[in-house]
Amino acid sequence: MKKIITLIFISFTVFAQAQITRGGGGAFSIGLQTLDTESLGAFYAGSMPISSSNFSFGGYGYGQLDNWIIGFSGAGVYGFEQKDENYVYSFGGGYIAADLGYKFVNKEKWSLYPFASIGFGGVGYSIYSNEAEAITLGDSVSFNSVNYGWGNMVYGAGVRVEKYFNSKDPCGNRGLLGFEIGVLSSPTDNNWTLSYGEKVNGAPDYSMRSLFVRITFGGFGEK
Repeated sequence: MKKIITLIFISFTVFAQAQITRGGGGAFSIGLQTLDTESLGAFYAGSMPISSSNFSFGGYGYGQLDNWIIGFSGAGVYGFEQKDENYVYSFGGGYIAADLGYKFVNKEKWSLYPFASIGFGGVGYSIYSNEAEAITLGDSVSFNSVNYGWGNMVYGAGVRVEKYFNSKDPCGNRGLLGFEIGVLSSPTDNNWTLSYGEKVNGAPDYSMRSLFVRITFGGFGEK
């Protein structure tokens, strides 16, 4: 009986080691991400329209057990400034989130997996005078600018494709080149604040609705 139990235990151990993939990966990401800008005109009726398409730079990292991955991701979203005769208008944001995904394709040379995310994000909108003036020490200085900020929880989903290249080193590490696409959203509210934390009364409703498309580059390793 003891021999049978021992054989079953050994067989189970060998099977588990053969079937389960343990590892992890991570990458930087660069691409485009949209942010809703339609409601920004409520802050100043004469403001210039701001493009909803923005440059995005971020990254992600994850641990893998079999085909499941758990990790984190984040990105900064950098808008393009707009100018008129009197002011410069600047808009951008960012987020950080926890990710859970499953590799439906988990090959030696590439993988494909959807993932879900939940975390925190925010945006900032600035309006400031474009008239540069010389400042002399000791003078009374007034600053003609205002900075609005908004933040809330965010949630979303996406799909990543990862291509692994170069032969494994002794530690099982490989290079990674990939692509990701996804959506991000948040609850809608009007909790805008000024840079020093004071609430903005009568601010417009906002939701961090977003679409992102990015190229990724990093590394992946497994045991």
